[in-house]
Formats: sequence, structure tokens, C-alpha cells
Amino acid sequence: MNYEHTQEVSAVRDFLWVSLFFLGPLIPGYMWWRYPIFVLIIMVPCLLLTFFLFVFPISQSTISLTNENLEFRFRYRWPKLVVDLSDIYSVEVKEVSLWRGWGINTDYVRGRKLWRIRERQCIEILKKDGKRILLGTNDTQTLSMFLLGAV
Repeated sequence: MNYEHTQEVSAVRDFLWVSLFFLGPLIPGYMWWRYPIFVLIIMVPCLLLTFFLFVFPISQSTISLTNENLEFRFRYRWPKLVVDLSDIYSVEVKEVSLWRGWGINTDYVRGRKLWRIRERQCIEILKKDGKRILLGTNDTQTLSMFLLGAV
């Protein structure tokens, strides 16, 4: 039993938001307060570095299921989550709010870890040690069917 699903969202919109955050305040600052041009020259590499290190990697995720484990990884194959199938107690399909963000988040109130890229549909995995993991995917029904068949 092998399953692999890759999900990708548009990184162009994210680049525009990050550009607005970095360069937006600099343009009026340069025009009205005469910021030196080297400030703008420094901010462009900082923008690119921030985008390619923090935003672009979480715009794609891949979920792989083999006979031994389940693996969730982002674009650069790091960070990744590996769960042994023998440690899974139950699997359930959940829907979470978009306000939870994307990437890797911890819900301290409910005691669960959230791994996703902008998808409301998630698979909640309850491990035998009591830990809960939410994996965001746009293919929840197929993944839950494969996981229930493996558990």
C-alpha cells in the first residue's frame, strides 16, 4: 500500500504580500523623508531572502504513506514529520479555521500540532501516547481511507 499526494498553492500572491510588507513603507519614506537609496537597495535582497527561506517552502506539501510510516514534508523536504503507523490510535477528518495560519502551528488549548498549507480540510491523527496531529490536505477522504486500512 503506497500513497503519495502533493499539494501546492500559488506563491505569486504570497510574494506580492511580502513585497508589500517590505517595500510598501519604503516608497513613501523615500519620497517624503528622503530615505537614502541604499536602504531600498538593502531591502530588496532582504525581501528575496525572507521569501525563499520562510514563505516559499510552505507553499507546497507532500504526504506519503508506506507500509511502515506516514510522512508529511514541505517543499525543501524539511521540516518533515514521520509517524509510524503502529503508533496511530485513530484517524478523523476535521475542518479548521483559516485563522489558524499555515506552516507548523501548535494549539496549546487542545494539545495538538497543525501541519498544513492553507487548506481547511485536515486529517486528525490521535497517537497511542495521546498526542494529536493535524495534517492539512485537499485529499482527506482518500488519505483517511488509506490510513484506516493501515491501522
